[in-house]
Amino acid sequence: MAYRGHNTAHGFDAGPPPPNSGFNIPQYPGMPGYIQPPAAVYQPTMPYMSMPGVYPMTNPFTTHPSMAPLTDHGFPGVHLKNHLGGVGVPPGYAYIFPSEHTIIHILKTPHKPWQTGLTIHPIDPSTHTKFYVPVSMNVREFLKQVGCTDGDDKKNVVHEVVEKGNGHWAQGLRVNMDDKDKMKKSLGDFGWNKVRNGNIRNGGRPVVWLWREKGE
Repeated sequence: MAYRGHNTAHGFDAGPPPPNSGFNIPQYPGMPGYIQPPAAVYQPTMPYMSMPGVYPMTNPFTTHPSMAPLTDHGFPGVHLKNHLGGVGVPPGYAYIFPSEHTIIHILKTPHKPWQTGLTIHPIDPSTHTKFYVPVSMNVREFLKQVGCTDGDDKKNVVHEVVEKGNGHWAQGLRVNMDDKDKMKKSLGDFGWNKVRNGNIRNGGRPVVWLWREKGE
């Protein structure tokens, strides 16, 4: 009949399609169906364990992971602030380092280290921050660079402390920014020189241990 398909096995077109018609080639058997996978979720690619580390298959349509924000952790002197307003040596420049340095460790505790009952182990890296400091640096500048920035100079105080053993400490030299005469001296004038490097075996002396007062 006109405009009406007819199948000799099923009659008019109300039955199933002809055999082997489930694929783009009717004579080829249809492939089994699969469940559609869920939509992909973006996950940052981890670098391979190689030297140097690389990011494989980085998606060009996404932004590269950004750096962690710069912070001085309370010690302004750990960053070199350049004349362009940025941090670090500008491109094209080289930095000339002082020839002599001393090693200074600053305790993080908010309490006086020499107090009875307080134990601070020097081998625990979480208890202090380590610095490599030029021996020729002015004491006043050094205090500012390690966070003694209170507007009242009398509150900017640093104590040198000495290890007694077993995590206990003794109070030593007290340096106050209000002492104008001491502020004119260099670190080397206080005995904080290149020999204070902790290399006892090769003729060195113990490193310098300091503690900052916090607005007391």
